[in-house]
Amino acid sequence: MARITYEQIKQSEEINTYIKRADIALKAMGYTEHSFAHVTKVASTASRLLLDLGYDERTAELARIAGYMHDIAM
Repeated sequence: MARITYEQIKQSEEINTYIKRADIALKAMGYTEHSFAHVTKVASTASRLLLDLGYDERTAELARIAGYMHDIAM
């Protein structure tokens, strides 16, 4: 079974479109920047925290993916 990676998620045109649209929606609601700088920082922080806590690399990778995608529901 193939595993999806953070790099695949970052390169997904569909996911990146959702991130761009979420940023537009959040700006309209009065929030600050929530585009690629924000989601990349969240992804990195989530991964680093789990690694620092002793979690395995795959779990940290999933946290990285979740961090990158966390605003697309907007």
